[in-house]
Amino acid sequence: MAKKHYLRGRPLALASIVSTNLKPKKMKQLLTILTTLTLLSCGGDKGTGDNAEIVSEFDRKTSDYETIDEFGGQIFKLIQADNYNKILDLMPDLIEYKMLVNNSSLSDDKKERTIEGLEKKLKGNIESLKQTYSQLKGQTEKSGIDWSKSKLDYIDYNHKKKDKLESADIYLNFSFKGVNYKIELKGCLKIGDAWLIGDKINWESSGSSYYDDY
Repeated sequence: MAKKHYLRGRPLALASIVSTNLKPKKMKQLLTILTTLTLLSCGGDKGTGDNAEIVSEFDRKTSDYETIDEFGGQIFKLIQADNYNKILDLMPDLIEYKMLVNNSSLSDDKKERTIEGLEKKLKGNIESLKQTYSQLKGQTEKSGIDWSKSKLDYIDYNHKKKDKLESADIYLNFSFKGVNYKIELKGCLKIGDAWLIGDKINWESSGSSYYDDY
């Protein structure tokens, strides 16, 4: 089902709001402005062509993703619910990646070269996330984990700041029936006030008893 795009909370139908009395030149200008507003309200796109995906439902400004702990907790809930599409919505889109590069301390030449390769990188990231998520679900099914009865115990992370870029490898430590497990969220990025998913969700451990820690 095609996603609807909204302008100030209402579905946008360009043909219905452009007056037929306008001259062709004025009509073309108005259509251009409205199309631009539509794209901005959707937050940009992930990939192009057949892989294009418009981000129209995710609010980056929610407080649920402002800290690593909040972000990690939300991702764990999405894994429990097997909501991969929502996890994918938490991946930076092309516009956000460009903003990240432009705000970095890279030289202008490096920024230009990096931006040229972003579209290919984004497609690769989406494929990597899909593949590692599928492997994660396979491993947890093999381990007999019932997600409805699993519990997130704590979150730890490896936090980095370099060239004005803030990133982290985040580890979700959870338990099921007295056994410890760990999931790695690889290469998460902070863009604006929100933490966003990287390109991998890795199954880090096959399980160990609580008593192994003592």
